[in-house]
Amino acid sequence: MTDEGSSGNHTAEVTIIILMIPFLFSCCIIITSCGIFSILMTSLAWFFHTLLNPQLPCCISSWRHPSGWRKVRNVVQWTPFIQTYKNRKYQWVQLAGHSGNFKAGKDQGTVLKKLCVQESQCYEKFLHDSLKDFVPEFRGMLTLADDEKFIQLQDCLSSFKSPSIMDCKIGVRTYLEEELAKAKEKPKLRKDMYEKMIAVDVQAPTEEEHKLKGVTKPRYMVWRETISSTATLGFRIEGVKKSDGTSKKDFKTTKTREQVAEAFLSFIGGSWETGV
Repeated sequence: MTDEGSSGNHTAEVTIIILMIPFLFSCCIIITSCGIFSILMTSLAWFFHTLLNPQLPCCISSWRHPSGWRKVRNVVQWTPFIQTYKNRKYQWVQLAGHSGNFKAGKDQGTVLKKLCVQESQCYEKFLHDSLKDFVPEFRGMLTLADDEKFIQLQDCLSSFKSPSIMDCKIGVRTYLEEELAKAKEKPKLRKDMYEKMIAVDVQAPTEEEHKLKGVTKPRYMVWRETISSTATLGFRIEGVKKSDGTSKKDFKTTKTREQVAEAFLSFIGGSWETGV
């Protein structure tokens, strides 16, 4: 995550974050099965360190700004609510994940996330761990008027004026074994997943799947992991919003180290010749 409105040497900031990453990365691996948005940004520097190294092919040196960046058109999709922090109002941004999972926090500088028991347990353990300074502050659980349960977390974006945000999903598999096993017990053809599949690659479904116009959930989940960098690099880019308002979510087939490195370079506005 970068901030155009912040002061100081950007290179130094990135370097400091990279030095902290061995701790941050192990932390993210533990708790991202529930899809924690806020701390994913911190782990981004680890990928800079891994990907942007002298061993990368020389073709990276010819990096150009990729096409396809656009101004946000559907503000509701990206901005589920308006936040207030120190008398300043700003649009809270959700780049990926299920809509409705987040709400404005009860207190300024906080956000509510729909309760996931495992995630809540992780945050409670972090309260007494040396890693607590590297994750959003956990401020307990809340039950709203409609009996929906949420956890209240520090909004790590509240102090930024013009943040650039990248959401990465970490893991070589982004679904639980139990979820896959359950789906296999009662296989059901899903038209919505078939449509998602052909939207990316019309050749992906088999002849039979095309005829039925449906795929099973296990089939879709396994396919989804293999077309991106999840299976090969252990993470994938879900979405990006730059400080100038441009955004992009079309990273489903961003798979190779070169493609990911190009996306990172575009995100930070740097170049291979001059460095980050």
